[in-house]
Amino acid sequence: MADDYWTVDIGVMTRRCRTPGLQGRDEVRKHIEERVEILGDFEITVERVLETARDRVLVIFEFRGAGGRSGAPYAMRVAQHLTVEGSRVAGVQGTTWIQTERSQS
Repeated sequence: MADDYWTVDIGVMTRRCRTPGLQGRDEVRKHIEERVEILGDFEITVERVLETARDRVLVIFEFRGAGGRSGAPYAMRVAQHLTVEGSRVAGVQGTTWIQTERSQS
């Protein structure tokens, strides 16, 4: 999947998460795999994509799932500002958690 959607040298700024920036597909893939262990099974729904500049978009999406360790259901709305090269993501400049809630289902 990463090969289809990310450039080889994708860069991710992660200061919000208090970790150093990530560079390259392998490093970003490892970071996401670690998060998936915590998030457990989940679905992602893209709510909106807004073009903010010629090569940048703001994507708003929602995660819904059950925690990997606790099994507790959750829903999170997230916005990410992405740099795009062609049809691939070349960078993630910021991630903002818009809303987090425990799901009732």
